[in-house]
Amino acid sequence: MSRRGGSEVVVIMWRDIPAQINGKAGADKHQVILPHRFQKAIDRAAMVAGKKTAQEYVGEWRRTSYPLTTDLAETVDAIAASIEVEFTNERLHALVDHGGWDPANPHDAQTHDPIEIDEETRAAIVRADVADADA
Repeated sequence: MSRRGGSEVVVIMWRDIPAQINGKAGADKHQVILPHRFQKAIDRAAMVAGKKTAQEYVGEWRRTSYPLTTDLAETVDAIAASIEVEFTNERLHALVDHGGWDPANPHDAQTHDPIEIDEETRAAIVRADVADADA
């Protein structure tokens, strides 16, 4: 989220696979975690990419911020709905096959700045992965 307290929407992705959308407008926050098929695709893509350690895995998360110009919840929910339609199962399979990168958009790993993740968030990601593996 914005460190200046501004209004924005942030899409958090593992490489090119979205995972969640967070919005903030002043003190108000709204978050949508995308359906489980997205996390499954991320986990499978990480295996294809050879990301075996938590540090390697966490280092591939990135965020894209957009200014918020309309209603917080409506905007976040609309972006989430759009992503769910845009990222069909076929598209997620293609992303998995390419280690999480969009095959239609070649990437240079150096062009993506990994997001800074605090220890609490890092621990939550690892806990979620462990819980998912146990399910």
